[in-house]
Amino acid sequence: MQRGLTGFAAGVMVAASIWSLLIPAMEQSAGAGNWAFLPAAIGFWAGILFLLGLDHLIPHLHQRSQQAEGPRTRLGRSTMMALDVALS
Repeated sequence: MQRGLTGFAAGVMVAASIWSLLIPAMEQSAGAGNWAFLPAAIGFWAGILFLLGLDHLIPHLHQRSQQAEGPRTRLGRSTMMALDVALS
């Protein structure tokens, strides 16, 4: 049940970012020519790649997990949980 709700919340956030940020940015630059959508699309994908990179570089601990994800570290459990929340 929790995974389903988490997936639903992720879908809502993706939809909100596309409909509230990406599409209006493309519409505002529509008068600039055929390739005016490119900066908004590149920024969107750069943000996705940035977050994926952070997910691999920053050690973090997911809820109900005993083993840290990411590189090995001596950070405490609460610090790694805070990093996980910051990544989310």
